[in-house]
Amino acid sequence: IWDLRVKAPVNSLNGSAPALAVEFGPTNRQYMLFTSSLDGLIQMWDQRKLSVSSASLENDDHQLVADLKVCHDGTMMFASSLSGNGLLYDVQPFVEQPSRLLHTFPSSSSNRAIRASTPIRCSWSSDDQYVIQGSFSGAPIVWNVSQRNIQSCLNSHGCLTGLVAFHPEQDLVASGDLRGQVRTEWFHRG
Repeated sequence: IWDLRVKAPVNSLNGSAPALAVEFGPTNRQYMLFTSSLDGLIQMWDQRKLSVSSASLENDDHQLVADLKVCHDGTMMFASSLSGNGLLYDVQPFVEQPSRLLHTFPSSSSNRAIRASTPIRCSWSSDDQYVIQGSFSGAPIVWNVSQRNIQSCLNSHGCLTGLVAFHPEQDLVASGDLRGQVRTEWFHRG
């Protein structure tokens, strides 16, 4: 963890394998850090103790996760895997159910050669109702988190679309593809 003010590392957390993605915890738990690694583990770290704060998050198929995003209210995290699946986790401090994995959103693509080497990003809407995820098919997918289904597939880029973002205040999304094309388009709620 790097401190820009002093231009030096503040802490180092040593995982079991090379890291693929990192994400800080929500505002009320900024001491938390989430990581995914090349061994398929997703871990929650406590920076105050410099250790893993709890067991690894469930990832039954040990899917490699390229992006992690905690929602704005800090209760859930979406993990975008290299297989194209989306994994939704409960990341509240005290979880009563036996598993933190709430839902797996299935991939719509079967091109394994591209999937194995290209990260797919994700982003939460400002109200935490939707997650947009890049797509191997070229059409970004907007997931309805509460209903656990596809809200919409956006206009296709015609090639892998790995970069996505929700506008912080409006129902506007941005997506970028491997050819360098970046688009913005309005997202229409249900």
